[in-house]
Amino acid sequence: MFAASVLASPAMASRLPLLILLIAVTCLSQFYRVSNSVIAPELVRDLDLSARQLGWAGSAFFFALFAVQIPVGMWFDRFGARRTVAALSLLAMLGSLWIANASDAADLIAGRTIVGVGCAASFMSVVFLCSRWFEPAKLATRLSWVFAASNIGTLAAATPLAWIAATVGWRSGFVGLAVVTLLVALGFLVFVRDRPPEHRGPEPARESPGQILRGLWEVWRTPGLGPVLSMHFFAYATMLTVLGVWGGPYLHDVHKLDGVARGNVLLAMGTAQILGILAYGPMDRVLRSRKRWCSEGRRSRWCCWRSWRHSLAHRSGWRSRC
Repeated sequence: MFAASVLASPAMASRLPLLILLIAVTCLSQFYRVSNSVIAPELVRDLDLSARQLGWAGSAFFFALFAVQIPVGMWFDRFGARRTVAALSLLAMLGSLWIANASDAADLIAGRTIVGVGCAASFMSVVFLCSRWFEPAKLATRLSWVFAASNIGTLAAATPLAWIAATVGWRSGFVGLAVVTLLVALGFLVFVRDRPPEHRGPEPARESPGQILRGLWEVWRTPGLGPVLSMHFFAYATMLTVLGVWGGPYLHDVHKLDGVARGNVLLAMGTAQILGILAYGPMDRVLRSRKRWCSEGRRSRWCCWRSWRHSLAHRSGWRSRC
């Protein structure tokens, strides 16, 4: 359906390389952010990690990604998304190689930090470039295509990564991932353009740091933004804590699952996330209530969480983490 709708229009066909490469960079970002979970027992064994060090390794990616969001926006204005994403993707490649050669917790955390910086422009580039290449009436649809397809990276970091780790080792897997990241960076530099060829208007004026901060303040003052951000803060953090960090160790320690079995469980969780993303929109239109479905989703998640916590009554360490 996606390919047919794209190729049916010559204008859309000319934008196909852009969409493919945007999906590629966001897939890599999704893969990197959750890749620790399924191979966590192997990381603990090979690098002699404590639970705290494993947690720091998982969060290092997000701290780094958060820290450079405003600079990335400035680089987009100054250098364009094409060059910024390509350059930062090279950093992600170096971070992946650093992880592949890690000898202790410090190396793993450093590698994850470098990868976090390298992926910092991925999702911002989707909004930045799609808003320039597609007319406003179709922008939301194009964004939904890319964001939905980006979850392929989440799925790839489950069973496929577990199989690679069991077959050739997780270090070789990250070397291969570095090669893929390099190819995507080169593809982005060669094939992506910051504006469509038919654009004839003047380039927007570059904003000063003061103007950027005032613009951010205006965004933060948007009515209704606070509840949306708080919901996302807790819901996404809860999901990612399990899918991206502690799901793998839990399945290994409590249920004694091997790598591929752990990957299958995390794959099911990632698939459920994608189905949920696709389902909430239609449910919103059918029942005409966003608040109701968000509340029901929160209630079901809380029930699952309580059930999981109750099942760990005999394991004080895991219960305290819950």
